[in-house]
Amino acid sequence: MNELDLGFQIIDGVKPILVIAGHNFNHGRDGKIKLADLGTGDIVRNLCQKYSFYGLVSTRDQLDPNWCINSSFRQKVKDIIKDKNIILIIDIHGKSLSSPDLIELKGNLKFKEKYPTIVNDFNDNQQQTLAEELDKIIPVLQIEIREDGRVDTIDNQQFLKAKKDIDSLLNVILIHG
Repeated sequence: MNELDLGFQIIDGVKPILVIAGHNFNHGRDGKIKLADLGTGDIVRNLCQKYSFYGLVSTRDQLDPNWCINSSFRQKVKDIIKDKNIILIIDIHGKSLSSPDLIELKGNLKFKEKYPTIVNDFNDNQQQTLAEELDKIIPVLQIEIREDGRVDTIDNQQFLKAKKDIDSLLNVILIHG
């Protein structure tokens, strides 16, 4: 299967928005393996189907595209931006079940110019996230979803709430986009 060989699934869309899940599988970071953000690939696939977005989902263990600036996943994001004239990236991530917030939004500088009140800052650490690399090029919204908002068998009510909240957020973005 080509998707397994490449390490990612490419989802064709119509609207020039790219939704990604780079942590759908385990990923290497600083010589260690970080476990997958369960459910992120399914969220991306569902959003792409519902809204006709483009998508990119990791399909095997690989280097963390937020820490490895030369990863093939990260390069494919840049290729899709160029080839499909993408105007917004939505980067789906996971948070632990112990996180106090079901959903946390982070945006790069370009996203904050357009939506200054709805996002938090990125952590000031040694990684250069894809969003930070693209700061001056394209708006990137990183949506961090607590595990019960990504996996319906943990707490179906929280899962449905997260889905509803993300849909509401996307509707606002699409209306004001």
